[in-house]
Amino acid sequence: MTNSKNIVDAVIDDHKEIQAYYEQYLANAGNAHEQQKWANQLIWEVARHSVAEELVLYPLLEKKLPDGKALADKDRAQHAEAKKDLYELEKLKAGTHEFDALIAKTIRDLREHIKEEEQIDLPKLQTAISAEESLKVGKEFQRTKHLVPTR
Repeated sequence: MTNSKNIVDAVIDDHKEIQAYYEQYLANAGNAHEQQKWANQLIWEVARHSVAEELVLYPLLEKKLPDGKALADKDRAQHAEAKKDLYELEKLKAGTHEFDALIAKTIRDLREHIKEEEQIDLPKLQTAISAEESLKVGKEFQRTKHLVPTR
């Protein structure tokens, strides 16, 4: 992996990618095939991202921050809710009213989760670890995403 990022940048870049996939889903309204493609990409990315956070980021929060366990536990609970939604989405067809409603709810919840991570968790972590450690963990995060199963 030649594109090494620190942990904060790696997580934020993923958040942007998730949003971009949802925007592509919306941009293809009326084209069920394209919407399904973008929905699948979104589901796949959220699954990989969640697992990488749970294996790499959250243990680091617990280790490095006084309130890290509480932050990580809250994040894990939010992930559990998102995973339930993703599982339900996989049973539905993209472009249907039911699918559109559930994917919109999922994205609303994810945006709240992302906002909390970017405004609370990541800034706290950034001040608690060295730049070198942040790069090392960022690389581990990116590598983990490439290795995790998504179902």
